[in-house]
Amino acid sequence: MASPQEAYDYLTALKAVLKYLGVSDCNMEEGSLRCDANISVRPRGQKALGVKTELKNMNTFKGVREALLYEVSRQEDLLDDGRTLEQETRLWNEEKKKTFPMRTKEEAFDYRYFPEPDLLPFTVGRDLIESAKDSLPELPQERLGRFLSDYKLTQASASIIVQDKDMADFLMSAANYTRGRKL
Repeated sequence: MASPQEAYDYLTALKAVLKYLGVSDCNMEEGSLRCDANISVRPRGQKALGVKTELKNMNTFKGVREALLYEVSRQEDLLDDGRTLEQETRLWNEEKKKTFPMRTKEEAFDYRYFPEPDLLPFTVGRDLIESAKDSLPELPQERLGRFLSDYKLTQASASIIVQDKDMADFLMSAANYTRGRKL
């Protein structure tokens, strides 16, 4: 992802899918969905990523976007002043609209990446993947497209309705009920 807005858009789309599938109620404030974000700034045209900063314990997608925007600005200011960035983990303070250092990370070892010895590797077969795909309900993006084409809703209305599965299901039931009836 190349911007805080892209991260926000991705997270909101992911949340909608998780809610549609009944996987989670996605209530970040209660901890049923967690989000950490990593950011790395680099000069335009440069291929290699810059120093990574991890933002921990975010509790709203709006907060993720705001924290990432703040970090872009903070890091660009440091680089513009000729200073270097440290690989670190930072915390977002919603009230102050700023990030604060939590801990530094100097090496990949500091992230404690290691294989879990009690979990055996396994391969998921293509047939199982296809079967799972076929059993999925209509997901938010597909439903949005249908609301636009079949029900002729505006983009704004369809986007609002499709965010809530119960509301979208109600609209579809009402539309099916009234199809062919004169109102």
